[in-house]
Amino acid sequence: LPKDQSAVGILSRVEALSVSPDPSSDVVVNRATGIVVAGRGVRIAKVAVSVKGAKVTIGKSQPSDWGSSNSSEQFLVPDAATVEDLVTLLQQIGLTTDQLIDVLQAINDAGALYGHLIVLNN
Repeated sequence: LPKDQSAVGILSRVEALSVSPDPSSDVVVNRATGIVVAGRGVRIAKVAVSVKGAKVTIGKSQPSDWGSSNSSEQFLVPDAATVEDLVTLLQQIGLTTDQLIDVLQAINDAGALYGHLIVLNN
């Protein structure tokens, strides 16, 4: 270690580094058939989505006043959530496949999908 730096200082800087996974995984959705295919490890960054009267937050919780106050339910998906985790939750909420695909597209458009989204319309 350099004499002018402590181990704690160096470790705190390393801990503060932001590391993004390589977006090498694909998520393929087909609107016509309703099929959603994602590799097991396709992750989603911290993001909040309001859909069908529910707030879905991935990662740290959003402020209590986030979005409309008319939302009936709030769901928190832990840090390091995968597409599989999100799809399971959205199906439990009762979203249709088209709504689920719209959510995945919105997450992708927000830059929070660590992978490539491919939407097939045939």
